[in-house]
Amino acid sequence: MRIPICFLDMVLILLVCMILLYNPITKKKEEPAPPATAEFILNVSWPIEDNADIDTWGFRVDNPASITGFMRRENDVFILHNDNTSSAYGAVDGVTLLEARETMTIETIKDGEYMFSLHGYRVNHDAEPVTVTVELQKSRPFKHIFRKTVEVSHDEEVPIASFYIDEDGHVRDLEIKQSLLEGFIGDALR
Repeated sequence: MRIPICFLDMVLILLVCMILLYNPITKKKEEPAPPATAEFILNVSWPIEDNADIDTWGFRVDNPASITGFMRRENDVFILHNDNTSSAYGAVDGVTLLEARETMTIETIKDGEYMFSLHGYRVNHDAEPVTVTVELQKSRPFKHIFRKTVEVSHDEEVPIASFYIDEDGHVRDLEIKQSLLEGFIGDALR
């Protein structure tokens, strides 16, 4: 049994029409990307009654231009979310805050060495030194990395941590012992 040529022609025409009607190049509606979630969160806090301005600084050693602090709040992988400068820290839900707080995040994972320091931008001499609590956490999955307390005086840099983040986001070679850390913000303040 032979299939008539006109039938095959009709099938071929129908197939071409279907291909033309289906346009794989049409653009789909673009959905906005969900907001990025910080990979690491560094919280720095001190008593508000000290009326001090303690600044938080971050640095990724592989990128000398990555120094991030109050003068450059977003840089490389860091964001300084708030820079508290006085005792007028305000209230949350009608409750007066009992401590000043600065928060810096590492937004994306880039493997390399990271360093954090504090600087006593303004510390009243009658309150010196100010006791500052520093805590680093990984947010996804949640993991407490370290918590330490240091004392900061006026115009003093206090290195607080040095560590390596690998490409999978794991913290290695964490160093928080004060005598083994070095500062890095001297040039950034000039």
